[in-house]
Amino acid sequence: MTGDSRAVLRILRIALVLMVIVLVPMAATTATTTSIEFWHCEVEQDRQETIGALIRQFQKGHPGITVKLQAIEEDDMRTKLTTAQAARRLPNLVWLSSELILRLGNSNLLDQKAAGDAIASLGQSDFYSGPLAFMASPEGGYYAVPYAAWVQGIWYRKDWFESRGLAAPTTWESILKAARAFNAPQDRVYGIIIGTSKDTYAEQVFTQFALSNKAFLFSPDGKVTFNTPEMIEVLDYCKQLSAFTPPGPESWRDARDLYLNGTCAMMFYSTFTMDDIGVERTGFKGAIVRDLVKKTGFAPYVEHSAVSSFGAVTGFGIMSTGTPDQADACKKLITFLMTRDSYIKAMHMSPGGFNPVLKSVATYPAYLDEPVLRAWGETYHTIARGLDSIQTFAQRDGQIFPGYGNISAQLIIGEALYNLTEKDWTPQQTAEWAQKRMEQAIK
Repeated sequence: MTGDSRAVLRILRIALVLMVIVLVPMAATTATTTSIEFWHCEVEQDRQETIGALIRQFQKGHPGITVKLQAIEEDDMRTKLTTAQAARRLPNLVWLSSELILRLGNSNLLDQKAAGDAIASLGQSDFYSGPLAFMASPEGGYYAVPYAAWVQGIWYRKDWFESRGLAAPTTWESILKAARAFNAPQDRVYGIIIGTSKDTYAEQVFTQFALSNKAFLFSPDGKVTFNTPEMIEVLDYCKQLSAFTPPGPESWRDARDLYLNGTCAMMFYSTFTMDDIGVERTGFKGAIVRDLVKKTGFAPYVEHSAVSSFGAVTGFGIMSTGTPDQADACKKLITFLMTRDSYIKAMHMSPGGFNPVLKSVATYPAYLDEPVLRAWGETYHTIARGLDSIQTFAQRDGQIFPGYGNISAQLIIGEALYNLTEKDWTPQQTAEWAQKRMEQAIK
């Protein structure tokens, strides 16, 4: 080999070494640049701190992933998503209600395969069936991964019912009888709160009554059915009950405050009220009835021509607009957040309000060892078992109707109840008005 050849080889070796020196850090840098944006609605400061701590823990164990958190008021989330979609700047991961999940899924914005992969990796058999059904897609997959759920029912003054010899308020007849018996507006005591404002609370209460009468929002072929005889019967029943509610439209806040101060015999409310009543950890500023948890009963279902349990589910949706690396990062984050220790920390942000959808966590001693859950004892176990049977207008006999997300977003049912009770519309008039509005909403 000539001197010139050896010189060329030396130059080539030096160049190769320099390339390795330059490219290895570049590869390492590339591996650390998977960034995902995560939107959620938990705007309370203490919840943001808990979520932030969990994300920092995740990033420490996954140095190749960076998570940008954004907390958005629930009432503003729809607008934010619409604006982001128009600007093609959607987040990669969202933690949202099933209604918003359905709306996004119906617009082909969610990665069903990624959601299915995450559910499978967590163990699909460990999920309660109700929350899974809330996230199901018409194609047979899942729009999102269920994360937290709550159950709605009637919280009632058990001590008052026992003193009058009244049965628990689980049927249309027993609810109406009790509302009439306890209503004493001259003493500022009311029989029941059902929700008559233009809001989601009114819709949630109405849904439970409707499903207990087999009044479905959609026909099997997907047409709106709000003007059926069954639905009109429900509207008529709600109007009867409204005679035993306080004057003016009522919201969830009215229900909570009147029940806590002892001026309401029954209220429809989610399990978010367990800390209000159980440990008096509440936004209500007035005097609370002493030992109220011992004086309170919970009716988790309503029965008429059918038995209806109602609840709500939130879940993690992975947007289909991201890269494969971002989808993979989202799956890893979901798995981390639903691993037992992380999951318990998150669910304890609102005990009773946030109920785990994994059976193994819902029955785990460390999860149950919490002041609110201890205060309610067996009542909590009744709630957890109810997660398998919660229902929604978005489903019927295994069919999924994503158009419900549009109806719910426009608060049509809440406005219909307001018209029925506050404007004194007839049930028939209300049904026909809502029917037309809903048909327009799903076009």
